[in-house]
Amino acid sequence: MLSWLWGSKPTDAAQSINSTPSNSSVQDPAPQPAQQTTLQRPASEPEFKLLNPQSKYKLLFGGLAFFTFSLFITRRALTRRLKQSIPPFYTSSVYHRPDVSGGAEAFEALNLATLNVLSFGMMSTGAVLYGFNIDSIDDMREYVRRGFEGDGGDLSKADVQLEEEIEQWVGSVLGKKFENKLKKEKEGSAGGKVEK
Repeated sequence: MLSWLWGSKPTDAAQSINSTPSNSSVQDPAPQPAQQTTLQRPASEPEFKLLNPQSKYKLLFGGLAFFTFSLFITRRALTRRLKQSIPPFYTSSVYHRPDVSGGAEAFEALNLATLNVLSFGMMSTGAVLYGFNIDSIDDMREYVRRGFEGDGGDLSKADVQLEEEIEQWVGSVLGKKFENKLKKEKEGSAGGKVEK
């Protein structure tokens, strides 16, 4: 019925109903009780990717939304400044002197510039992660290790030590919660199971 929407094949019961030949000229169809065939999605089919919290699109779409919001705010501020610079109807442009606060305008300009740069950086980071198909820290590690292995071999002890130092530094910067999450991911991948 709506299987084309999910891309799954119809169940066997629905196929057997449709595949049986009908000999309506030979036999009268016997009245059959109403059968309710419900199509259920198999449990193994992945859920809609944009709703998945592990989606690689979340940083890209968040950056796009943030960038759109920052552009809207910047445009509104520039429009307000332009309207303030236009003199009232019966005032000569020579005598029009709008109230200007240099410090407040500089502070607003700095805030708008910072907001625009951060939102553009967030959007571009999301685009790079999407382009390289990186969804988590484990994907990032695999991508970097593929680069090391392409150069001719396994990771050296210095590389492993450097990775541990970087993990400790990131943990100290981002906090204990992130450091504990990294340790759990590392233990999970070392035990043969991958948590996603």
